[in-house]
Amino acid sequence: AFEREVICLLDRQFISGTFRALAARFLGMITFDAEGVGFRRAMERSQAVLRGGQTLLVFASSPLAKPGEPALSFARPASMAIQAEAQSSGELWMEVFPLHLFLPAPQLSPNEVLIYLDAPLIPREYLARGKNLTEQANALAAAAEESCRQNVLRLQPEDVRLFLTDLE
Repeated sequence: AFEREVICLLDRQFISGTFRALAARFLGMITFDAEGVGFRRAMERSQAVLRGGQTLLVFASSPLAKPGEPALSFARPASMAIQAEAQSSGELWMEVFPLHLFLPAPQLSPNEVLIYLDAPLIPREYLARGKNLTEQANALAAAAEESCRQNVLRLQPEDVRLFLTDLE
């Protein structure tokens, strides 16, 4: 997934202040306002990134939903992926990789982070799973949400304690 240039799509709420906004622009990040201001422009830029064969990194926007609830944390990224794939008539061959991170507690000042890149979800396959783009995006979001519910790192409380002890 990362053999190409990686472009981040980031909600402006995470980039407060002039310095951070300038840094985001300098780093080539695509920013948008969750309330809709600039969202269409961000969507167009994101689709251009994907059509250009680059990697677009999109972050989940809220905590995971409880079982049976709509997968809201992945709603925006899933919607963007489905729209981009639909507009390209399924020819982007896009892959969505759930990324799992284990970040030890900040007070421990860890030098290591565990990262697991999960199996890809293929938005193109979700184009047939609903009557409209919303249903298709919801199906993709639910699959991403389910992926993130798994303990892919298989960490048990004792394993975490030992991992942190090894870092010290």
